[in-house]
Amino acid sequence: MKILFIILAVIVAGVLSIWCWRQLIWAFYQLSDLRRAQKHPEDFPHTDNIVFNRKTNKLEESQRPILPSE
Repeated sequence: MKILFIILAVIVAGVLSIWCWRQLIWAFYQLSDLRRAQKHPEDFPHTDNIVFNRKTNKLEESQRPILPSE
């Protein structure tokens, strides 16, 4: 019974560590996309949305780049 518990704990720890590594790699991928979009904004398409600015309480245009990771 003790060996079964150890095997189950190792499996759960392995799955959890794989999930954490995937999240970390995905975050670095998104960060690299964002940095590339800031350096070369002409290479990325932009959204043409209207957003509500809470500070000024007015509607404004949004020119946020559409990143490949989205």
